[in-house]
Amino acid sequence: MTAKKKTPAKGGRIRTKSRPSNRKKSSNKSTPGPMNRASALKAWAFDLRKSNDTVEKAKARGWRLKSPKQTQELTRTAKYAGAYVWSYVIPYYDINGKKTKYYRIRYLEPVWVFGHKPEKSRRYSGPEKRKARLRLYFSQAVDYDPVRGDDVSTPLLIVEGEMKTECAAKDGYYVLGVGGVSCWRLDGKPLPDWDKLNLDGRNVVLFFDSDYRDNPEVEKQLLRLARELERRGATVFRANPPNDANDEKQGYDDCRKNLGKRATFKIVAEADKVLLPPDKIAELNEIYYVAPEGPNVRIYDERDGTAYPRHDFCLLYANQYVESEDGKKKRPLGEAWTSHPLRRGYRQTIFDPAATPDPDVYNRYKGFAFDPAPGDWSLLRKHILNVICSGNAKYCDYLLDWLARGVQLPGERAEVAIVLRGAQGTGKGIFVNAYSKLFAPHAYHASSSIEITGRFSGHIKDVLF
Repeated sequence: MTAKKKTPAKGGRIRTKSRPSNRKKSSNKSTPGPMNRASALKAWAFDLRKSNDTVEKAKARGWRLKSPKQTQELTRTAKYAGAYVWSYVIPYYDINGKKTKYYRIRYLEPVWVFGHKPEKSRRYSGPEKRKARLRLYFSQAVDYDPVRGDDVSTPLLIVEGEMKTECAAKDGYYVLGVGGVSCWRLDGKPLPDWDKLNLDGRNVVLFFDSDYRDNPEVEKQLLRLARELERRGATVFRANPPNDANDEKQGYDDCRKNLGKRATFKIVAEADKVLLPPDKIAELNEIYYVAPEGPNVRIYDERDGTAYPRHDFCLLYANQYVESEDGKKKRPLGEAWTSHPLRRGYRQTIFDPAATPDPDVYNRYKGFAFDPAPGDWSLLRKHILNVICSGNAKYCDYLLDWLARGVQLPGERAEVAIVLRGAQGTGKGIFVNAYSKLFAPHAYHASSSIEITGRFSGHIKDVLF
């Protein structure tokens, strides 16, 4: 069985200077550059200086520089050979100052991850979940007794990242850090570290990076964290740091460096109270959104893309009620959600894998079905070579180039169609199904050509493969 092919106009496999994109070189492992220990120490010092920190202070906290070989050992898993680069390790301590098994690795050299945008190299890594559970970051410079005792007059500051935490701790704040915007919980449940804090009646300020305004996913995680803190009795405020002079995002340490201590303190002091919708409204916000469709406005179910007219949506939830703000009246949940000021809505919907996040635009592209992860795919490779390409190495290389281009540039058409010919049951479906799983839910199995070329094409409007 053979694969018919044409020579692609743009040359199959895509190669860029900023991202390794061929199959023969691992795109999950950086090649050691000219960096030695002296230059690694300089890079570490430069990295810390952005947060008003020094190597000496970092070493006093237990942070340690790691050689490429040591980094590789720390990042090696059952399926991954590890990242061979210079790095430093950030240990995590519990609220009592006892060292835990969890840590994070900060890379000092780029580690490119297959499927990521060229400008987004991996910066951090951590231990496998089976070896150490995710934790909140508690600074050793902070005495956390006031934020776990009965006196709730002491406010708590929450920032993104360990260096921002240490920077705020140096300024005298009672501060803790989350490793990322979604790292305050694990497997859908809040981390156990939250139970060690007394949040009932306490003011909590969330000082996330300024990109929460432009990145809907960051905004969503921030509001989820705010809701969890509110459930624990806290009054939640959100700091509003500006972007820097180059319109790049800024966190606490960036503001401290670029704006100064007084201006940063003012940002914290002028934090706005986070307005959260009632629980039932918030639950519907997780599932539905409002957006225009041509001249009409529809309510969309994010799970399967179903579009509801307002009347049908209100009928769907007509048997559930929510109380008005004054508690005197009850309204049907569907009507209450559609008219609520914090209802989720967008002015436009698009389908564009390369689009820049916009809080007013809903992008129907959901990314790949799996996160990039190295592993052994030799069995499938043998199947592609020996079955799909009949042992022809030239055909196999071309086909793998074609497949790689589809993953590297999902928003661009391939310009070439691959045709597989062979008897039923010879293995064509195994190959196609394995590749199409990457694109779910943006893959569609058509049983006839009329499904692609017919008059009705709504079922393939969000399809890439």
